[in-house]
Amino acid sequence: MIMESSIAQTGEVGAWLQGIAAILAAIAWPIAISTILLCNRKSVSSILQVLLTKLSKAKRIGIAKILEIEEEVTREIETETAKTAESAPKTGLTTDVPEQEKAAAVRVQTKLSALSKNSSATILVVRAQMIAFAREYEVVRAGVAPGPSRTASMNEIVAKMRTISLASLPFLKSFSQSDSAGQRLAAIAILQMRPQSRYIGWLAHRMKIETPFVFFNAALALLEAVRKYGDRLPSVLRQEITHAKRQVESFTGGEPDKNTIDVLEQSLRELDAITGRR
Repeated sequence: MIMESSIAQTGEVGAWLQGIAAILAAIAWPIAISTILLCNRKSVSSILQVLLTKLSKAKRIGIAKILEIEEEVTREIETETAKTAESAPKTGLTTDVPEQEKAAAVRVQTKLSALSKNSSATILVVRAQMIAFAREYEVVRAGVAPGPSRTASMNEIVAKMRTISLASLPFLKSFSQSDSAGQRLAAIAILQMRPQSRYIGWLAHRMKIETPFVFFNAALALLEAVRKYGDRLPSVLRQEITHAKRQVESFTGGEPDKNTIDVLEQSLRELDAITGRR
């Protein structure tokens, strides 16, 4: 019994000593590191200074590169939108999306896609520019009296929206759900260039809640949807376009917009031709 008790006590002492050793080891490392740092503080300070300088320089280079890309994106957009705005119809409304604007949208998307590989800032510049066009539309609509001059100005704005529409595709959902009439017009411009089947009903609904200039552009987007989805979604398209046409014909804010009705009727004719309906 005495021997067993001695063995137990020896085991407890051993465990206690191991615990103390572990504590000392835990303390020893920080003390050792602190001692090294204190003894070599000048060298450590120099190393840290070099590292901080390099990090600061890398950060400056990164920011400069981003700013350079943003400037190039802005310049590219301004060049292309200036061209499309200049060639936009000065009076009246076109009965189709101009081919030169479609070509400009493809050019911009191609160029900006290449830049986006180097910086995510590219797409943010595009979004900011589209929102600026949306605000410009709202200012013109609110501040210029109805007439050929206002129509020409709004045509120019839509032409600029179309030019960056393909590059703005990631923002289609947010623009379509916006309280801003200008941003909803931006969504329509995107859909004119890149029809989306899930937005067919949304486009038709524009005739009920928007102003004539906006629902005319929605009609152009529906025409493009017919050309893309006419053979796959004929029933949906015919139903929505017919409903949209009735909405325009019953417009109570003035004379029903003949331009919009003409585009919607053209959409139905092209749909009939696609489906072989007589």
